[in-house]
Amino acid sequence: SLPHDVAVTPDERLAFVTNQGSASVTVLDIGRAEVLTEIRVGELPAHATVSQDGSRVYVASSGPGEVSVIDTRKLAVITTVAAGAGAHRVLVMPDGSTALVTLSGADRVVRLDLKQGRTGAAASTGKAPHNMALAPDGRTVYVANTGGTELTPVRLNGLVSLKPIPMGGDAHGIALDRAGRRAFVSSRASGIVSIVDLQSGSVTGVIPVGTGPDGIVLGPKAPASLPPL
Repeated sequence: SLPHDVAVTPDERLAFVTNQGSASVTVLDIGRAEVLTEIRVGELPAHATVSQDGSRVYVASSGPGEVSVIDTRKLAVITTVAAGAGAHRVLVMPDGSTALVTLSGADRVVRLDLKQGRTGAAASTGKAPHNMALAPDGRTVYVANTGGTELTPVRLNGLVSLKPIPMGGDAHGIALDRAGRRAFVSSRASGIVSIVDLQSGSVTGVIPVGTGPDGIVLGPKAPASLPPL
């Protein structure tokens, strides 16, 4: 019950749905439009992330502060890693060997070694970090702090927090354009999407949307660099 997030395998065969009300992940066969199984995970599972090769699904559960690793062939949890308070989102790095996890209860992001199944270095963020986006050059992650009023850039080399980018309101969902020049950030409290110039570190535009916007994505045909508002 209370489905929260959906992650799809690269071959678009399976979908994994996190259920916050039942501490589980429902696996759907997309082609047949049917439920295959339901997998138990930690309490309050938030987001699911599929590995680039489609072999694993990483589910962050904020209740116990852990990440459950699901084998997409066995459709079962094969290991669970303690990540930290309020584990919310897992972002797998391009090399597939490490990931970052936002810890909304600890106001930080932590590095996760996916091969060793253990955490490593951590970096401070704003209050209650939820979602994040990786810059196209692979050097920086931008963290949206839903309990604060800023984005936190984190340099991956050494995992160092950089100067925050003020938003003027809460930051929840985040997506970057393909050039990595602008971020689109949803604010649940304000019902807006802010457009952020990442080079100047300033908000350049605001788009009113519906009430309580959550996640945000850019379509595959979005231009590499969008014109100014």
